[in-house]
Amino acid sequence: MKVTEVKGMDGVPRVKAPDDAAPEVKTPKDRVSVHATDDAAAAAAVARQAAGGRRAARAEQLEAEVRSGGYRPDPGRVAEQILADAEIDARISALMRH
Repeated sequence: MKVTEVKGMDGVPRVKAPDDAAPEVKTPKDRVSVHATDDAAAAAAVARQAAGGRRAARAEQLEAEVRSGGYRPDPGRVAEQILADAEIDARISALMRH
């Protein structure tokens, strides 16, 4: 592309260079509060404790079922999970090769 219409810079006002004597503008300082962090940590601790209790209870229930011989896992669900895990492993391996 060839530029054929060129205009000069006449009439364009010049911007003054900043002076060192210009008044200093005071900006507010950043502030940090840990109050929200404490609330989040407390909520996480409560959730972790609640989940841990349920998980432990479920593990004990499964252990009792296995010991009594009453635990009957769904073979289809087990097979689906094995295949899903194998697919994830294959995808990760393929990504690592590239």
